[in-house]
Amino acid sequence: ADYIWAVGWYNVIPQLMLCSPSPTWVVLNKLNHDLVLIEQLFYGGDGVYVPRDIIETSDQHIVVTGEYYDPFLVPYECQFDPFVLKVNSEGLIVSSQSHDLPIAQEAIVFPNPGSGYLQVKLAVQHRQAALQLFDMNGRLMLDKEINTDLQQVNTSSLAKGIYPYRITAKGKVIGNGKWVKE
Repeated sequence: ADYIWAVGWYNVIPQLMLCSPSPTWVVLNKLNHDLVLIEQLFYGGDGVYVPRDIIETSDQHIVVTGEYYDPFLVPYECQFDPFVLKVNSEGLIVSSQSHDLPIAQEAIVFPNPGSGYLQVKLAVQHRQAALQLFDMNGRLMLDKEINTDLQQVNTSSLAKGIYPYRITAKGKVIGNGKWVKE
């Protein structure tokens, strides 16, 4: 293979490790043969993902297996279900019958929901990006340059509500979704 793939997870609260009330992301890390990290892809954010194993298949796809649970279920139970994530060499999910699987993001926003701030985490291949938050009518409410791999953004001036967001770098959308302010 041309690359070495390593799997990890992001947004883990060490004290709560497995039964965290906060969503986590599976992180696929692409390294060259000198072990230099050249690309990252984030999957998840809709629940708690615990990756356990990674293999490369004969068709040069990557398969990650692990456990998942939804921390938003009521009543709250830390009960895990298995997950299998298969991606091609570009990080696109393949061989899925489900339409609700997470897509690869190269930037993520958390905590979600949040209040006075949010944080933007950029994958290693991006040094800078732009975050745009919109109201539900499509009006631009916040436009912020992101200049570090993890940057806190003040949202205290925004009213409670749902804000679609877009994160762009070099003219390409690298992350999008909806952020909820409580």
